Amino acid sequence: MIKVIDDIISKDYADRIENLFLSINFPWYYIKDITDIGNQKRPAFTHQLYNDKKVNSEVLEFLTPLIEASGISGNLVQARSFLQMPLAYDFNTPDDPHIDLDYPHTVLLYYVKDSDGDTVLYGYDSLEETQRVTPKKGRAVIFDGMLYHTALQPKLDTRCIINFDFYSSP
Repeated sequence: MIKVIDDIISKDYADRIENLFLSINFPWYYIKDITDIGNQKRPAFTHQLYNDKKVNSEVLEFLTPLIEASGISGNLVQARSFLQMPLAYDFNTPDDPHIDLDYPHTVLLYYVKDSDGDTVLYGYDSLEETQRVTPKKGRAVIFDGMLYHTALQPKLDTRCIINFDFYSSP
């Protein structure tokens, strides 16, 4: 299941999220590789919102209306945001395909701003591309977390997303 929802939240709320995440005071933390699983070194910045059953950022509460708008039921397992800058060198391949967690879950990706650096979704057992989603402010993508996915490195503009993973028992 892959569901793309444009304007999942009001324009005013989307503007407030963008202003917060792209403000000079927002605490971003450097990571050497956006997927942290392969040999590729594609640096980015991250902000952990929720992990290990605890809130790591007061920003999570601000995002409650976004989570509610998604209609996803289940327990939040992790939430984090990523900020990727265009690199000075060009990659002809996407970031490493991956799944966020090794057990059934639902992913909610929210695009903080318009940019390039599409999200690429694959199948369950193969790395055959099934769909691409272009980052657009206010757009969300909801999908089965057992689908492999990745992102293309942005070439023209900063890519900023918020990634939520939810667990729901069968």
